[in-house]
Amino acid sequence: MLSDHDRFSFRFKSGWKNAQEIPVTADWSVRRFFRLKDEKRSAILMQSYPDHHPQSLVGHKIQDYVRIGNYLRTQNIRVPEIYAVDDDLGCLLVEDFGDVSMHDALKTQSRSLALYQSAGDVLKSLSQLVINDLSLKNYTDTHLFTGKRRFVDWFLPSYFDRSVTDSEMGIFTKAWDEVESNLPAIASSFQHGDYHPHNIMVQKDNTLGLIDFQGALFAPLPYDLVNLLDDARRLVPHEIKKEILRARCENFTIQEKESFEAWYAVMAAQFHFRVIGQAYRLAIRDGKTRLFDIVPVLQYHILQDLAHPLLRPLRTVMMDLKIDLERAAQFDVVRIARHIRNDAF
Repeated sequence: MLSDHDRFSFRFKSGWKNAQEIPVTADWSVRRFFRLKDEKRSAILMQSYPDHHPQSLVGHKIQDYVRIGNYLRTQNIRVPEIYAVDDDLGCLLVEDFGDVSMHDALKTQSRSLALYQSAGDVLKSLSQLVINDLSLKNYTDTHLFTGKRRFVDWFLPSYFDRSVTDSEMGIFTKAWDEVESNLPAIASSFQHGDYHPHNIMVQKDNTLGLIDFQGALFAPLPYDLVNLLDDARRLVPHEIKKEILRARCENFTIQEKESFEAWYAVMAAQFHFRVIGQAYRLAIRDGKTRLFDIVPVLQYHILQDLAHPLLRPLRTVMMDLKIDLERAAQFDVVRIARHIRNDAF
């Protein structure tokens, strides 16, 4: 458990001993967030496990946040200024971007298209960054790529109410290999890694600021746009999605556009298979069921993904195994936990 003593010690050392501390809604990780306020200033305190701690998660390292954040500011990307950092205590103090995220702003439907257009423009800027010295991982070397197997490791045992066999695991692996081997060449670039409306903050001047970028990676161009437009948490209106995709491909050659669209379709499926598996993993392994609210959205997304011609090998496997995503998986933590493979990711 994260230590209150460590947090208070960090506040004292960084000059915020007497500030009011207000908890801020947490994300899917173990991290904790607090808004510190005194008479003249405010800041956000992020508390996590120190980078050297065995429970420190890939994609949530404090030094990655510092390194990548410092770089993005030099490139005129709006990210929080870093006020203080102590990796030994697992604490970071950064600029307060306020409490209006794109997620909140989207509740005003009249602004939806403009917000998505602005978010798309930020992605264009990110894709043009020169990142030779950032030591970013390639997409295929990350847990984000491997994570699509969580559908098999965690969702399917719940769906079948039994363990997944070696044969079934092999069938899914072979299908994904076939899908990915048929993809054309595509350019890769800097990708935020978790680009969705909760991580995009709307500033007072209506510009967008980015948070939670410490998991940035070097990945094919569509990656962040998939997270934005095929969001695991919501269904983006078709006309908005169509317009943002059109604008993103506006200056592409025919070949570049076809390649982008192919990769977008496959990366959307990879993303949705990973996140629905993650929802069941958190529930079964950690007893956290808060992601179950988005499972129906993910089931809808996957059904749409599988309709694409490039996903035919995976669609065939789903049909052969009689997996019907129009019905939810069963859920009994104690019983299903017995069905999870020892090598589950």
